Amino acid sequence: MSSSGSDAPFTQLVQVIAKDQSSRDQLVKAWVPAAEFTTKAERGTITLSYEVFVPDASKASQPNVTTEVAALETYASKQQLEELHVPSPAIQAFLKTATELAEVRLTYLRPRVGFHTRGEAREAEVRAAGTKPIALFVTVDFDDNAKLEAFLKHAEAQAAAVQANEPGCLTYMFTSALTKPDEPLSSATRVLIYERYVNAAAIGEHVQKESFKAFSAATAGDPAAQSVKPMEINFYHEQAVGFWGRA
Repeated sequence: MSSSGSDAPFTQLVQVIAKDQSSRDQLVKAWVPAAEFTTKAERGTITLSYEVFVPDASKASQPNVTTEVAALETYASKQQLEELHVPSPAIQAFLKTATELAEVRLTYLRPRVGFHTRGEAREAEVRAAGTKPIALFVTVDFDDNAKLEAFLKHAEAQAAAVQANEPGCLTYMFTSALTKPDEPLSSATRVLIYERYVNAAAIGEHVQKESFKAFSAATAGDPAAQSVKPMEINFYHEQAVGFWGRA
């Protein structure tokens, strides 16, 4: 799952931090036609997955809760992103608005452990029901790559248990988070976990599972997998303007 060749799928987290809430609302509106274009013209070919999120406004302590818009995007390759997706007029129009109103931050994600989707049929069922999933972006920082890899080793059993036993969890993916698109995996010291749930009840069920408790205990008790600070958990609401496909 960690292929990094030039023709491998390429995933990035785009975080756009607006000047104020009014600018954030303009950005959300501007992102809709970009997402619609991507869904109609590129779905399953150039772009494999493309969805927009806004922070949960009830989490007042969360950074940029009133000014951020985020997107999780997966492309067939970095080359197709750069040569086919970005130059399209709809994307250029959005980028012009984004650069005028906000700061754009990019994080490059290499999938390592877990699952990105339960498949097109499940995603279609969720969309047809009018459900907008709740997303969690969880960051875990380490002081070296060896500890990151030990943490991911613990995550294997947990991810398998979630996929097997938690139908309310639509996505559960551990990634190595990188600051440069061609950075080697061996340099990574941050894990970003992205999770999607059908509702808050599914999140509550998740944290009560014995597998989750066992994973938490195992990573806390293993000095070789210790993070440098407590994990940071941020909550978002999916906007259902794009699509969630394979990665």
